[in-house]
Amino acid sequence: MPLLAIIALTLLALGLPAGVAPAAAAPRPRAASSAAAPRPAAQIAPASLTIAPTTLPSGQLGLPYQQVIGASGGVAPYSFALTAGEMPPGLALNASGVLSGLPTAVGQYGLIVTATDAQGATASQFLGVLISSPIALSPPALPEGTVGSVYRQIFAASGGTSPYTFTVTAGALPPGLALSAAGLLSGTASAPGFYSFGVDATDARGLVGSRSYGLLIVSAFSIVPSALPSGEVGASYSQALSGSGGVAPYSLAVTDGTLPPGLALSPDGLLSGTPTTSSLYDVTITATDARGLSSRRFYSIVITQVPLTVGPGSLPDGRVAAAYRQTLTASGGTKPYTFAVIDGALPPGLTLGRDGRISGAPTAEGFFFFTVRATDARSRTGLAFYSILITQTPLIISPANLPNGTVGTAYRQDVTVTGGAKPYSLAVQGSLPPGLTLRSDGRLLGRPTAAGEYFFGIGVTDARGRVGGQFYSLRIAQSFVLSPPFLPNGMAGTPYQQAVSATGGRAPYTFALGDGALPPGLTLSPAGAIAGRPTAPGFYGFTISAIDSRGVVDTHAYALTILTPIAVSPPALLEGRVGTIYQQALGASGGGAPYTFAVTAGALPPGLALSPEGLLTGTPAGEGFYSFTVGATDARGISGGESYSLIIQQALEISPLSLAAAAVGLPYRASLLASAGVAPYTFVITDGILPDGLSLSADGLLSGVPTTAGFVSFTALATDARGQTGRRQYFLVTTEAQIAVGPDVLPDGQVGADYQQQLTGSGGAAPYTFIASSLAPGLLLSADGLLRGVPVSPGQFFISIEVFDAGGSAANRSYTISVAPIEITPAPGQLPAPLLHVPYRQVLIASGGVGPYTFLNQSGPLPPGLTLSRGGEISGTASIQGNFFLNIAVVDSRGFVGQQFYFFPVVLPLALSADPLPDAAAGVPYRAAPGISGGAPPYGLTVVSGALPPGLFLTEIATIEGIPAISGVYTFTLDVGDNSGQGASRTYTIVVN
Repeated sequence: MPLLAIIALTLLALGLPAGVAPAAAAPRPRAASSAAAPRPAAQIAPASLTIAPTTLPSGQLGLPYQQVIGASGGVAPYSFALTAGEMPPGLALNASGVLSGLPTAVGQYGLIVTATDAQGATASQFLGVLISSPIALSPPALPEGTVGSVYRQIFAASGGTSPYTFTVTAGALPPGLALSAAGLLSGTASAPGFYSFGVDATDARGLVGSRSYGLLIVSAFSIVPSALPSGEVGASYSQALSGSGGVAPYSLAVTDGTLPPGLALSPDGLLSGTPTTSSLYDVTITATDARGLSSRRFYSIVITQVPLTVGPGSLPDGRVAAAYRQTLTASGGTKPYTFAVIDGALPPGLTLGRDGRISGAPTAEGFFFFTVRATDARSRTGLAFYSILITQTPLIISPANLPNGTVGTAYRQDVTVTGGAKPYSLAVQGSLPPGLTLRSDGRLLGRPTAAGEYFFGIGVTDARGRVGGQFYSLRIAQSFVLSPPFLPNGMAGTPYQQAVSATGGRAPYTFALGDGALPPGLTLSPAGAIAGRPTAPGFYGFTISAIDSRGVVDTHAYALTILTPIAVSPPALLEGRVGTIYQQALGASGGGAPYTFAVTAGALPPGLALSPEGLLTGTPAGEGFYSFTVGATDARGISGGESYSLIIQQALEISPLSLAAAAVGLPYRASLLASAGVAPYTFVITDGILPDGLSLSADGLLSGVPTTAGFVSFTALATDARGQTGRRQYFLVTTEAQIAVGPDVLPDGQVGADYQQQLTGSGGAAPYTFIASSLAPGLLLSADGLLRGVPVSPGQFFISIEVFDAGGSAANRSYTISVAPIEITPAPGQLPAPLLHVPYRQVLIASGGVGPYTFLNQSGPLPPGLTLSRGGEISGTASIQGNFFLNIAVVDSRGFVGQQFYFFPVVLPLALSADPLPDAAAGVPYRAAPGISGGAPPYGLTVVSGALPPGLFLTEIATIEGIPAISGVYTFTLDVGDNSGQGASRTYTIVVN
């Protein structure tokens, strides 16, 4: 059926004129919602009551949406309600007319909103809303192109409504390429360079998505490889070079700079020989192909001296009083070699001979660091850094792993110790599984009573006071199971009953609730019966434990969903006071409006009444605790209800409304205050009990140190000087103190730079022990929580820290550390372009790592006439105009490397032509372009003084366009800027006739 016909029939069914239907472009209401629309024919709105707006703006999936719907005419205030149609999932309309939320589904939705004024007059309006997905462009990046080669790339869009129209909105495409409206980027690039631009995709409804792109166009003919490997003095060197992208064969030759002494380049591109001198050599090599076309590439070749190397790489550990012998060696120099310790110290009892022999018998345990220098016959030196760990004979606890156990089954395992001096003293660090003990003779035995995986340590001390330890993980499995494995769903307000049973243990069983909570209104009996009437819909997770006659425990996790029928809101009522007017509006959800309210069970407090519209009003006549149920019946006769408890108190008010949670072992303090009476006030507990360790003073101070975790409820009674009273029931939760890891955030690091951060523990019993399961490369974590080292890799690293307190309690925390690379500044876009035949100087600066720094040109030539020093200074006078690409590397004192890619255009000085601009005529289209020379396009013009003739303006392509409006002589100064950062100014005059 056509959309207009559906809308007209829906409005006629509501008793509205079909003329209020929206245009054909309005969203189509869903058939099911239209069929269920009520017929409020007796509530036709007066002509003077209208709803605005008549159309709703579109929304996008996952983005916040808000639109205010208002009314005019009639008698304010107004209330709004959805009376037919379907609301977009995630949105809701409140009684004030605010339509808001976060859309969760895409689609076209139609709804009818009814406004009711203070006199009961109504008006309805059909509204359509479109929820669409955000428009996204692909691909995320573009492949590079080559000068002279055909380039083709298709853009696509998603999330909107096809068809899409594609346009370039910022920057410029490479010369020779064009973007079609259908999203085809094609053509033949004519100039190398890096081009940045934006692409917009506009869908059929005018919604727009954007993405920024960068496209690299490379020269068609180049020399490969892009960089040459380093060499060593006296070592054979061979590297083949060739042309790429041209027509073979190629002829190669050195056209600038000098090759390392000992190396030569053959015409066919073989660079070979034996280097004789160490240094950094810069050379330009030109390749000519069969067509006579040529391409040049700049290379840096590093020739290093073969270092003097000391070995071995590390030394073995030793033991106190045991003979130790190790010989150091050297290579890479001229024999003979002599050895000496120049920093640190050998372990006491060991010596280093000039011939490299370390010998002796260590006399003390410890971890020793020292530096050895080797000197050859030519006085060349090499260093090696060593460490030796000297230990006593260790105390070893066996076995390394414990066998698993079963709840209720006898368990026995002997723990033995070797090494050290007898007798040994064993102790448990942490907690054994309930039911197990460790005897002094090393026997771990007992009968486990609770399943789970338990982590603990066993420490040993020998007769000389030396210590050792072993960490264990012991899994205790269940011996019986609970059933059923899953619980059936329930419905709020409907009686629920389900039995939980156990098998495999020794009957009888006793059942109890563990973690989590049952749905409100349900209880669990010791016999395993879950019963009651759920009062709140939702998803509830909890555990149920069963204890058999032997004391064995089994626990099963359950999830119980309470479905939503027609629900009455709010879920709870505010307290009332004797002699004070009480008013509370009740509402309903889940059915179809309108609703009729009534008390279906219990009784209201004396003096209060509930209207059919849901307004609970009156003046309470006496204090007390009243329980009753309010039912709501919707337009279809479907009912739902909510049970309420309403407290009517005497005149005194006690605050606060609730108490903050307490923690075992930590001081607690809260003050109860009374108001609305005559001071002084006296406080007492009339019902329930306080947590162990807390007390309430007569003046209302609740204080002390809780000793037991749990949940209690109690009632506080306040009496004023005239004998008036007030009561308030409180619920107080006492929890175990929680172990926490600090700080909240770890500082970021830098490649090559020292890093240090102290972690802390709190909430448990000191001392704390820290363990890391993952760290950034180069960082180490000590047991006392010191995180330190030198990061070796850039990036974002996710680390996990676990802390154990002295009692074996544990906590963990995850952190993120960002390690920044060694960076070179200025950034590529901030490096000024050299001017042809004009002296140039630019200093590069390195940050991160540890200075001093050495700069190298990894690949790509600098413009002829410019050089890069090892200290990072680019200087000289460029002799050739063109675009150059190079990769500059920096090496810090520790050998860490950072890199930066630069685009280096050599341009002519930017200038504006002195030629005058043509005259214009008022009312006649005008277009003129000041002459611009030099610089790097694109260019941008701005008026820095004076003004253009009225009606003319500057365009993005550096022209003056428009239709002059007023005759006269107009003088102004233009400033031009280019892509290389240059600028120039000139004054012009336009005569408008």
